[in-house]
Amino acid sequence: MSSLILKRFVLMLVAASALLPLHSLQAQFTIDQDASAAEDEIVDADPDSAAVEEIEEEEWDRPKILVIRAPRTPDRLMRGVLELVSPVGEIVDWREFEREARRSGLSATADASLETMLRDRDITLIIIVGRRVVNRRPVIALSYREGRFGTPMLSEEHPIFGDSIPDRVAERIQAETILAVTALTRPAMRDTPDATTNDSAPVQAGAVVQFGVSAGLGVGSRGFEGPLEAGSVRLETSVFPSATMQIRTLFEPVARGRFSMQAELEYQTSVGLRTTDTRIDGSTRETSSRAQRLDLGLALSLRLGDSPTAVTLGLWAGYATRIFDTEAPVSLPDYSLGSVATGLRVTIPLGSERIVLMASPTLEFVFPVGDGLNAAAPEPGIAYGGMARLQIGLTSAWALEAIYRESHATLPASVGSVRDVERFATLGVVYAP
Repeated sequence: MSSLILKRFVLMLVAASALLPLHSLQAQFTIDQDASAAEDEIVDADPDSAAVEEIEEEEWDRPKILVIRAPRTPDRLMRGVLELVSPVGEIVDWREFEREARRSGLSATADASLETMLRDRDITLIIIVGRRVVNRRPVIALSYREGRFGTPMLSEEHPIFGDSIPDRVAERIQAETILAVTALTRPAMRDTPDATTNDSAPVQAGAVVQFGVSAGLGVGSRGFEGPLEAGSVRLETSVFPSATMQIRTLFEPVARGRFSMQAELEYQTSVGLRTTDTRIDGSTRETSSRAQRLDLGLALSLRLGDSPTAVTLGLWAGYATRIFDTEAPVSLPDYSLGSVATGLRVTIPLGSERIVLMASPTLEFVFPVGDGLNAAAPEPGIAYGGMARLQIGLTSAWALEAIYRESHATLPASVGSVRDVERFATLGVVYAP
């Protein structure tokens, strides 16, 4: 049986060599027709074997190995395989690969996923790990594939004890990995014309829905000026601490396509803000206050190219409200301003899709909400401003995000006008699995 395995493996290598520009193998493999001798040859192989030592040092580029877990594969079994193959090459982050597959509406172990997601990745070997029960005995099922298109090379099953890998099986798995890596080792740079192309039929990704949440801390300021019962009232806060939270739902009709829609709910508030009210008699009174903003909207985006690093144009529209209230009555009453808002969004990747700058000038139709400003009798007005956001991806699920928002609102009143100015700058973390 072991001799048959070796024969099939060599045939796979010959077939792969017709498809891929492999290095010439400096190690020679001899198939012994004696079953026991062939089995010993596989078992005794290790990372220090002659097959690896004979490769010239200047040509050896530490191979990258992606180990993918098949559905219902125990964590312990997965960890065991990772420990076995880690001495052979550099282990690629398989969890990030799985998350990116889910975001693209694909399964990480499906042939279509591999063909689609392996493009432009420097991966040498893929090992898909699974667990099966054959004749009432558990076995570990391994599928070895080349790392450019996911072309199958070898499939093997080995007996295990529960979720533990016996020493003899561990040696066999490591030997199989060494043989596959030796066959597939090639220059890390893939600048040949066919390196990013595949002659097979294109894979059609499905729609994908992604949920994300972000939270951050920062600073803000709030200003108000307007004619009220106490005369002309003016508020200009110093810089105060602030907090923000946002919930996002992204929908892509075609995963990683050019068009997307995103629903957004964002809340910003001051933290520990205290204002000082100067009365007519000259006395002052300090009280706890709060400046808040709530935005609810929908953004439509279109990327101006197939590349993930192409510029994206978008249109945002929604409803916004800004609120100022105090713990105790002061000269400036509690008030709220609502607005129908719209904005143009320009998203520019800075050399990589992981670092993205977004700028969005906004225009709002503003109107008073409630009776807090009735004394000024303001009429609906206009607010202008904008938002800038810099996002730095840490992994496929986590990112850092810096946001600056500013808005100036003016509402004509019976005497003069009511003006409201708000500014928020925050730094936060985004989680979008």
